Amino acid sequence: MTAKKISEIFNLGINFDFDYHPKKNDFLILRYEYILPELKNKKRPFINYFISFLYDNGKWKINKGFDHIHSEFLEFKSGVIKYVVHQNV
Repeated sequence: MTAKKISEIFNLGINFDFDYHPKKNDFLILRYEYILPELKNKKRPFINYFISFLYDNGKWKINKGFDHIHSEFLEFKSGVIKYVVHQNV
């Protein structure tokens, strides 16, 4: 899944499982993490990958690196994203 596809999905009107309505300059970070940090009793290597988005003009846009550096952010909420693709059978 690409950052562009993720922003398209968000802009379809994604619903969060808590009361949240995006405002201008909101900053959203998606990080990759293991569901199981240990495999066969061994710790897995650290994953340092993430994608970030900024909310502007009513849409989530891909943060192209340093678009967010002139603002301060507070962590509002963290959670897990579950995205299910429905296939026609």
